[in-house]
Amino acid sequence: MIQHIKQRIAEVSGIEAEHISYSPERRSFGDLAISLFKLAKQKNMSPVTLAEEIAKKISLLEIIDRTDFVNGYLNIKLKWSSIFKLLLNNEPLVKTKFSDKVLIEYSQPNTHKPFHVGHLRNACLGSSLVNLCELLCSSVISVNYPGDIGTHVARCIWYIVKQNIQELPSDKVVDFLGECYFNAVQLLELENLTEFPYTNCFFGRVLESTKPNYKIQLKDVVINAFWPGDELKTGVWCVIANRSSKVFRLVYNKDIEYDWIVVPKKIISSDANSEAIVLENTPENLDPLEFFRKDKSVKDLYKLFLQRNQEVSQILTDIENKKDPSWSLWLKTREECLRDFEKIYQWLGCKFNHYFFESELTEEAKNLVDTFLKKGIFSEKDGAVGIDLDQLGFFVLRKSDGNVLYSTRDLVLAFKKREMFDYDKSIYIVDQAQSLHFRQVFETLRKIDFPDVDKLFHLGYALVITKEGKISSRSKNYYTFWELKDLATKLIMETYYSQAQDVEEAFKISEKLAKACIRYGMLKVENSSPVVFDLHEWLNIHGNSGAYISYTYARLKSVLDKSNHVTHEILTDSLEEEEIEILSYIIFLEEVLIKAYRELSPHIICEYLYKLSQSINKFYNKLPILKSDEGTQAKRLKIVDLSLKAMGTCMDILGIDKLARV
Repeated sequence: MIQHIKQRIAEVSGIEAEHISYSPERRSFGDLAISLFKLAKQKNMSPVTLAEEIAKKISLLEIIDRTDFVNGYLNIKLKWSSIFKLLLNNEPLVKTKFSDKVLIEYSQPNTHKPFHVGHLRNACLGSSLVNLCELLCSSVISVNYPGDIGTHVARCIWYIVKQNIQELPSDKVVDFLGECYFNAVQLLELENLTEFPYTNCFFGRVLESTKPNYKIQLKDVVINAFWPGDELKTGVWCVIANRSSKVFRLVYNKDIEYDWIVVPKKIISSDANSEAIVLENTPENLDPLEFFRKDKSVKDLYKLFLQRNQEVSQILTDIENKKDPSWSLWLKTREECLRDFEKIYQWLGCKFNHYFFESELTEEAKNLVDTFLKKGIFSEKDGAVGIDLDQLGFFVLRKSDGNVLYSTRDLVLAFKKREMFDYDKSIYIVDQAQSLHFRQVFETLRKIDFPDVDKLFHLGYALVITKEGKISSRSKNYYTFWELKDLATKLIMETYYSQAQDVEEAFKISEKLAKACIRYGMLKVENSSPVVFDLHEWLNIHGNSGAYISYTYARLKSVLDKSNHVTHEILTDSLEEEEIEILSYIIFLEEVLIKAYRELSPHIICEYLYKLSQSINKFYNKLPILKSDEGTQAKRLKIVDLSLKAMGTCMDILGIDKLARV
């Protein structure tokens, strides 16, 4: 509607609509404003003269109340009774339809790992943009790309085999397999097996010091090691590392002339200072991995570590070669994961037209590497195959062991999408940490003459974090989706419906409110900012939350239902300020949605919806609706109806259920 109003003013005044600004929050100056400095200079006129000319031309419009020239701006007050009639006679509220054909890839969960709160941002962001594009674009295709192959899968299956697990649970399989993955990580990674998870490190005995140079006995040889800290006593045992160890680079990231260093305590404890790791007595084993192992009953820890990870590697190879029993177990667990994902998506309101799978792209990825290696576009480096992308670095596409990578499959995926779908823009919704990866993918596609590379777009977003920091499947510092859903529903039931007579109905409402709170909590933050997971804030019915939005909608719906949708003729042109404020947001709806689409950011819609809801509650609390006179009641019921339509449009896009009561 605001675009229509701007266009009418532009046509009459002779200026372009883009010079006319509108903001519901700045109505104290004027509903619309035209900055005249630049325009006046272009027309070789003074701002005052130009303001008078425009004001005279637009004064005859029935939608204009008055104009004021202030500090170089022509402020325009609208005649809201006329705007109200325009709204009533020009439904629907959103009429824009772009010719764009959009392809959106989103969610992309890994099978055999938990679907946790961190995955919800992508799912909510992607599904909201799909809903928005369905409203504004000529077509939208949504696709998913689960990671159903890789080391994480092999680790999960390795644990199932080791624990001789015969049956999967009948419900919430993703949570169970995520637990298996987490338990596998505890058994397969050095950082979980020992307090000193670094190889190529040893205990050595200090022979003499000419600080910072120390002569240290290591088995049958004497080496020179660097240590700039407090002087080490002769005869003590300390941990030393050579250049081949990761520790060397962690301690000294600049070049030093020594091939050996003494390792500080801070390497194994963030609370420790920079004193050296020393022992007063002779260690039983010269390998710190063995000395600092967590399970003292384990002998030859590093050998066990290598053996376990070799078993995982063999499982992955067997899956890729379709060799049983690993292949059959993978098929079974994968199928159960995907079935569980569907339940999650159904509850969240996510929809997909097509699924691609990593496992289905491996052979084509290998062939693609061979093809462009023969053409000389790809090259070999240290046994690996990739492409030199200048400032973007050497992009590895096949490892030295012959296995292709995620990056290689992304190249094949681009070709698959183009082969199957017609699009003007292909959007990849993946966290912003993958920004470099997608720049490399798109540049590689350009170099191998992929025809639609300019239509590809990576939409990055910041991750979900807790107040303590980053969420990780490896550290298990998260709620799984099912845990979050159940907890949010339980808290809503306890807080608002503990005395409900119809418990079943109250539970259904609580589940829908939980969904509203989760989705709104994930979407109200702009894409580039992290979402700080705070369930209690999300459930606050008085705050900027999905609960508040749902409550506001239900409040209005209840009024309309009680009125039996009375349709008396509106007998008054007068409008209260609270009514005008609501209308000022309603005419802004279409422009908000267009901006959200152009910026691919639903948080713009959340901001609008929250401010509209605040205006609605102000109107509801101050002005009687059903107890007013006939003409006023009819007017206010029309405002209620328009408000419900504006709110409902936004809620549909955000994936929030419209409740008749809460």
